[in-house]
Amino acid sequence: MLIAFLVERFAVRGYYVFSANYFICLLCVWGVKFLRREREGGQKGRSCGAAPVFRAQPGMRSAMTTRMLQGPMSAEPIIAWIGGGYFNEPFGKLGFDVRRIPFFTPRVLDWETVCAEAGGRPDIVLYADASVPPPLVGLERFPCLTVFYCVDSHIHEWYPLYAQAFDLCAVSLRDHLPRMRLRLDGERVFWLPPFPIRGERPPASPPERIWDVLFVGRTNPETTPLRLWFLAEMARRVSGLEVREGAFDTLFPQARIVLNIAEMGDLNFRVFEALATGACLLTPRVGHGQDRLFQDGLHLFTYELNNPQDAADKAAFLLEHPELCERAREAGRAEIDARHRRRHRVATLADRIAGLDRESAVRERLAAAEYIREKYLRLLFLHWASEMDDPGTQRMYLDAARGKDAVCPHDDLLGKKSI
Repeated sequence: MLIAFLVERFAVRGYYVFSANYFICLLCVWGVKFLRREREGGQKGRSCGAAPVFRAQPGMRSAMTTRMLQGPMSAEPIIAWIGGGYFNEPFGKLGFDVRRIPFFTPRVLDWETVCAEAGGRPDIVLYADASVPPPLVGLERFPCLTVFYCVDSHIHEWYPLYAQAFDLCAVSLRDHLPRMRLRLDGERVFWLPPFPIRGERPPASPPERIWDVLFVGRTNPETTPLRLWFLAEMARRVSGLEVREGAFDTLFPQARIVLNIAEMGDLNFRVFEALATGACLLTPRVGHGQDRLFQDGLHLFTYELNNPQDAADKAAFLLEHPELCERAREAGRAEIDARHRRRHRVATLADRIAGLDRESAVRERLAAAEYIREKYLRLLFLHWASEMDDPGTQRMYLDAARGKDAVCPHDDLLGKKSI
């Protein structure tokens, strides 16, 4: 608490102390690990069965989603859809009135701003990961259902803390589910794997395959140094390696083998995008449920993570066996169409929202609002206050850290006044 007080004082006075700022980062990371151990310690003796394999049956949907597709829900619940698009448009066809609040630069919004930009009071606030600093403050006191679609948890160590202020959390990387289960538990945190985000499909007329091995993506020595090293090592071993930037659905079909790199060990969207175009995909062996969704040697081929020699050896083998590539192209594309299109993820998320007792979830969070702020959000917001250059943004984070002027329009439900 003393450290938090001193850092807050430095931020209020306008000082920027690198060592204190760095220490707060470490405290946030340490706090997540400590809280996880604390939670696991309290659950000793509890048995957890094996997680189910993610296999939505093609052509099927739950009764709730079916009813939603048959017609609008009463009064068309308003969703303030903040951040990335992902599936905001399909939700508009499921009986929701979607009010999009996109980010072109990092922003910080409170409840009043969300209502103003949504053109009314929303029934649901959904933050779709935009990989920016915390965009919502006072979130623990929002008087409606709140949902976090978490994608970049492999990049942002503070996400587990922030997630505790929501009512529902969909996580793209399966191995990170336990990290998010601090206050939230059970069905409140669930797996929502990636999908072909741009709706990629094979071309109507397949082009000639002019490249042996193709990588499509940015290569920058400052932002992707490991990727740059990996490609340089691959180029020494594979004479037919091509590196490009551009549209996946145009470039991937022109390659015999599409190379994916996931230097941080994440199951990235590119796996799904490549398979959707009918590519023969060579991708690293990672966790996060990849082997639950796709079979190595059938839908795709894998190499040891960040091992260019293994990747080069696998590429050489596949180039000598084009029949294996052709079989994988068909099987991978068919698997995407059957189970991993946008519509499958929309159905899963919509079912989770529809199946939740919204009033109970909101009441529970509002009753614990002060606890959530103090235990999960305070140090996080102090850190971001010290990171920001804009005085207004600094002030919003500092006020959020202290709970200053936090007004809950539903405090009367809890039998207490707003603070």
